[in-house]
Amino acid sequence: MAEWLNMAWQASSSEGGLWCEDGGEQLWLGTLEGVYKVTFDDYIIQGVKGELYPCKPDIFAATYEKV
Repeated sequence: MAEWLNMAWQASSSEGGLWCEDGGEQLWLGTLEGVYKVTFDDYIIQGVKGELYPCKPDIFAATYEKV
């Protein structure tokens, strides 16, 4: 797991955290714009200032390169 993703898992929701609810059935991500539900096929991307966002696969493929 990438260190930045591990740090998000350890952070609170108000700090841009990543967490599960409903016994691990739902994954949530706190972002600068609010809280988003992350679906199974979403990518989690890191912005230029370290902020995290979920990204749908079609948007990712058109915009980014996997690393």
